[in-house]
Amino acid sequence: MLKINPLLAIDAYKFGHMSMHPENIDYIYCNLTPRSMKYFNRSIPAEFIDNKLVAFGMQMAIQDIVQSFDDNFFHRPLAEVLSEFLATAAPFIGENAQARSILASNVTKLHKLQYLPLCIKTLPEGTISNPQIPILTIVNTIPGFGWLPNYLETYISQNTWKVATVATLSRIYRKIFEKYSALTCDNNSHIIFQGHDFSSRGMSSSEDSIKDGIGHLTQFWGSDSVHSAFTATTHYGFKNDLPLAFSVPATEHSIMCLGIALSSEEETFRRLLKQYNTGIIAIVSDTNDYWNTITNIAANLKDDILARQPDSMGLCKTVFRPDSGNPVEIVCGIKINQSFPGETLDQALAQTYMGSSYISCDEGYFKVIDESTVEQISEAQVKGSIECLWDIFGGTINSKGFKVLNPKVGLIYGDSITPQRANDILARLAAKGFASSNIVFGIGSYAYNYSTRDSLGFAIKATAAIDSDDNLIPIQKTVKTDTGKKSACGLLHVTPALTLIDNATRAQEATGALQVIFSNGSTNFETDFATIRERAGL
Repeated sequence: MLKINPLLAIDAYKFGHMSMHPENIDYIYCNLTPRSMKYFNRSIPAEFIDNKLVAFGMQMAIQDIVQSFDDNFFHRPLAEVLSEFLATAAPFIGENAQARSILASNVTKLHKLQYLPLCIKTLPEGTISNPQIPILTIVNTIPGFGWLPNYLETYISQNTWKVATVATLSRIYRKIFEKYSALTCDNNSHIIFQGHDFSSRGMSSSEDSIKDGIGHLTQFWGSDSVHSAFTATTHYGFKNDLPLAFSVPATEHSIMCLGIALSSEEETFRRLLKQYNTGIIAIVSDTNDYWNTITNIAANLKDDILARQPDSMGLCKTVFRPDSGNPVEIVCGIKINQSFPGETLDQALAQTYMGSSYISCDEGYFKVIDESTVEQISEAQVKGSIECLWDIFGGTINSKGFKVLNPKVGLIYGDSITPQRANDILARLAAKGFASSNIVFGIGSYAYNYSTRDSLGFAIKATAAIDSDDNLIPIQKTVKTDTGKKSACGLLHVTPALTLIDNATRAQEATGALQVIFSNGSTNFETDFATIRERAGL
């Protein structure tokens, strides 16, 4: 984690807000709310849009904020942090002496207090919620610190929106997998591993990767993000006999390239299968000629693959991993647009209608590039990876009539897998008669990075204040040019059924679904990630 005075982890305009509040305002009440899913829903197949989101990550953000204040502010000498703060603020606040004086005074008072005078409430971690429902409220607990709740807007916002957005997107993947499992599989036991987190290296930092990876873990057990699994355990705890996350031994292209340079791809496979003669191993398979690997090499290795033995968990599978090309076509094969049985290529081309991409004739399969250019494609490309593996290793027909590969082989695809592509792949497999359990998807940064704070419309707004005479002052942002940005008003009460009552009484605000997780330095955090997963639907 970056070590920075947390009072400097702000947008610059926050400096001035300390002196802009009316003098008689003792308390400011704010909330964090996902306002809309309209941008999020644009990337989701229509049938899976239910306008539900996963409220998650608030606790981790507050833990980090509290720890940062302890390590980088409260536990450092006042003279040091004050000098650092004022020197950094100077270029942003201009020459207003009063504003500078208020800054120095407030920072000094907070440091002497030695804790954050705040009450923070959140929905229980993992709650399936709706847009327009606050997931966090924050109010100062001591008069004179009304500047603090909204001052932390930047810090809270940047440490919450990504976690909740990824958890919500992961839930969509799981809904897609559940649909096709219900259609083509005997049970759902494979789903917790069907979405595997491949995103870590594509994130903007280790902190970003952790937020991303923990969001994924609310919906799946499969992950290659080691530091996300570690952080989820340390931040939330995990009361379960099994580990929080799982992965398997797997190669990358450097392993395969070196093996090919010293011997051959087939011999590299053979060496690895002998070295890992039990359990699951995933082997990247497109280093050279993928279609040769998934047909000829796979057939030559059949005896080696079938000879591998189950490990202590009963697992024994060789997983082929293509990593390039069109994901739908690699997995499911190429759709032939026109077939010309008994015709030569020239005869077929003479009858090919405009826009036909792929044709077949007696001379084979061809991609039509333009009127004078064609490219021959292999039968394996037309069949796709799953059917090629079925041809070599066979399998069984389940109770719903769909083909299930021999349990000793499998496929994982993790390049540019979006919700739409995952849906397309599983729909194509079902149409070809294959169960959805035959494939695992690596969900990477291509999917998890294509989001912003606006995906769920996250915003922090002040909705109430209390003056020195204890008068409650409702406040509200109303925007005529964009009604979607209209805020709630006054104190807020979220019912157990997750409906919002604004302009709530103080008694109402004290109850409801929002629960205190931090108050004046004391925490009341969730301690079981397994419980969070249950709430999130896993």
